Amino acid sequence: MTVNRLIYFWVDRELIGVDPAHIIVLQADKAYTIVHLISNTSFQANGTLNTVLNKLPPDVFIRVHRSFAVALPYILKVNKKFVTMGKTDIAVGAQYYPDLVSKLAIIV
Repeated sequence: MTVNRLIYFWVDRELIGVDPAHIIVLQADKAYTIVHLISNTSFQANGTLNTVLNKLPPDVFIRVHRSFAVALPYILKVNKKFVTMGKTDIAVGAQYYPDLVSKLAIIV
């Protein structure tokens, strides 16, 4: 039997379990992180973006801006200014671009 490993976020004094594979984007909001899911829903979790990122698989999630981290499997398009996630463009900070490109499986 395979058991999905959920991660748990504090949201309004409750623990909410989420499959990390369902997370597309993490967005900083001061002391909170807005977690955007593949179901087109989101929630505001307690904890900074750094705190949340440190609990997630580093081979799947990458910081692309001081306010955003994304899940690599959901990236559709990348340039030096934006990463496209579905129909949404997320800003890419210049200091994060080299690390982002190095983690992508690039053919030629």
